[in-house]
Amino acid sequence: MLQIQGVGNVTQIQLSNDQQYRYVVSQRNTPAIPPGQGNALHTFTILPDGTLAEQHAPIIFDVPVGTAPQGVAVYTPPRVDSADDANES
Repeated sequence: MLQIQGVGNVTQIQLSNDQQYRYVVSQRNTPAIPPGQGNALHTFTILPDGTLAEQHAPIIFDVPVGTAPQGVAVYTPPRVDSADDANES
C-alpha cells in the first residue's frame, strides 16, 4: 500500500525515466475527503533499498470541487555532460 501525505485517493502512478522518482496523482473523489485535500501531485524518492519516501509536500491542484485531475506525464531532459560544458567555454 502506498501512503501519501494528507488524504486522497491514489489514481495514477508513473515512474521517472531515470527510475529515481515515482509520481502519484491523488484525487478528492469522495465527500469523505475534506475540501482542500486530495487533487495533488506527490513525488516519492526511490531509496537505495527500493522503498519509497515522500520527502516534500505534495503540489495541490487548485481546481473546482468535483474536478478530478487525470494522468501523469514525465519528461526528463537530456543530461549535459559537465566535460562538454568545459570544452564549450
